[in-house]
Amino acid sequence: MSFDANCLATAIGSVPFISADDAYENILENFPNIPFWPQLPRLRRSEEMNFQYLDSFPGLSSAKEKLIVDTDSLETALEMEDFYSNVAKVNLEYFGIKEKSSVGLWSMNEHLRGSMNMMAVKGQLLGPISLGLQATDQNLKSLIYNDIFRDVILTDIQYKAKWLELKLREICPDTIIFFDEPYLSFVDSAFCSLPKSYVKAWLSQCMGLLEGKKGIHCCSNTDWGFLTGLDIDIISLDAYQYGDKFLLFGDNIYEFIKRGGMIAWGIVPTSEEDIMNENVESLYERFERLIAGLESRGIQTKKVLSRSLITPSCGLGSSSVDTCRKAHTLTRELSHIIRERYGFI
Repeated sequence: MSFDANCLATAIGSVPFISADDAYENILENFPNIPFWPQLPRLRRSEEMNFQYLDSFPGLSSAKEKLIVDTDSLETALEMEDFYSNVAKVNLEYFGIKEKSSVGLWSMNEHLRGSMNMMAVKGQLLGPISLGLQATDQNLKSLIYNDIFRDVILTDIQYKAKWLELKLREICPDTIIFFDEPYLSFVDSAFCSLPKSYVKAWLSQCMGLLEGKKGIHCCSNTDWGFLTGLDIDIISLDAYQYGDKFLLFGDNIYEFIKRGGMIAWGIVPTSEEDIMNENVESLYERFERLIAGLESRGIQTKKVLSRSLITPSCGLGSSSVDTCRKAHTLTRELSHIIRERYGFI
């Protein structure tokens, strides 16, 4: 980005609205500087995160009930042939997210054109680890362990990410793309024995064509030291629940920020119960404790804040509209208070 983050506000993709007009009205009210394209899972099933990106994936479809590929079927083989034919031609349109799967993305130009305060625009994709562990073959073995289909996953996301970046640049030259990776918490565990060196290489491949800012959003607890060592620009975390655990990696965070990395602090909770128990001052106090924790580890507060974004802890697609509105309002208000108190406004 051509500007410092300075605790500007943005949000994670999913929202509970059933129309793009309502979603963008909320976005422009709360996130005019860094708007995002809204996923509308309550509008239709194909807008859900796990199904939104599958149009180009051989053997998978948003029409299916589960993420299962019959790896031995003739139909899948023919789709594979078509897939790699388009890879060879570098046909990015083939990998694009279709309008039927994202009315929010395809109406972005209409809703954001002429927005005077926009500094960047944000998009998101399901990351390769989370997709690869959830999608299975007909024997219910995760596709990430299948050499052939793992290559499909990595190639599909790599080309889809580049298509998305170009799509977002129709709105604004500065772009941010988050790769949603909740399943990173399972890596190198009894559930998932994938070596971290492989995971690092796979994530790097998926991001390899991007020119704008790229980040990973993980709303579960994970090895934050591993994430700070990746070639990414932004780490997005659920700081409301896991901020204290994140601080345990103070030395890693220091090095990450030192080389230009940013942190998207998901300090605003997304559960209805937590939302109702918080206000902007209580969240400010919680955020201040985290920043003080980093300062005690030798990281200057002003430096951290200049490299920080303020966000909800996760998407709000499964919440009520009222909960979503309150979470987004709190995010905007918290961002404003921080920016005002630290002289960014």
